[in-house]
Amino acid sequence: MVPLFKIREAIVKAGYRLFLQGMLPGGDGNISVRVEESVFAITPSLVSKGFLAPADILLISASGKVLDGTGKPTTELPLHLTVYEGRPDINAVVHTHPPYVTAFSVAGKKLPPCVLPEIVVRVGSIVDVGYATPSTDESAFAIKPYLEESDVFILKNHGLVAIGTSLEEAVNLTESVEHLARVIFIANSLGEPEPIPQSKLEILMDMRKKFGKKRISIYSCEGCVLDKGGCER
Repeated sequence: MVPLFKIREAIVKAGYRLFLQGMLPGGDGNISVRVEESVFAITPSLVSKGFLAPADILLISASGKVLDGTGKPTTELPLHLTVYEGRPDINAVVHTHPPYVTAFSVAGKKLPPCVLPEIVVRVGSIVDVGYATPSTDESAFAIKPYLEESDVFILKNHGLVAIGTSLEEAVNLTESVEHLARVIFIANSLGEPEPIPQSKLEILMDMRKKFGKKRISIYSCEGCVLDKGGCER
């Protein structure tokens, strides 16, 4: 088992890493890691994730009770606990407000997943779960039906949730999806973005399976119109 102080340090470093990229402005966002089967380390509420100390990270139970640390856990705690309950394979949850991803959501545009090979192989499907009022149980209710479909979820007009078997994986997924959104935004200024041909997507999906990515099945860009940089079906 990884020592608790190492887990706390890792959460602090992840928060700083994402803060530097503009994905955690102000006191926004939250990060958690599974410590034991029913014990989790999580960021506190209303504290900048760019200036955390290991002692700021709370230890909580599956019922949300604070086991160690001072302060209150993030108000998005129900979201984190719902993910851990629904996906026993998941050991980290990262919720951020990346500007490009959020901008696509605010504009009502879906991110086309079949444009970059790395997204198809490493990320998989990107699920738009609709609007949910922040700091309520709505975010948890919104994501719950899609937990078996994806590891990445966009909350409309809000932000991004990425989950992983490790904190590093969840952070990498967050960065990859924001990178995709930026590429599509820039490509749209140059012309009409073009998807990867369907026959090549199937090759990428085979590569995905070799990497052990079992969830998220084959993409299909058939019927997808990349209108103004977004995917519309």
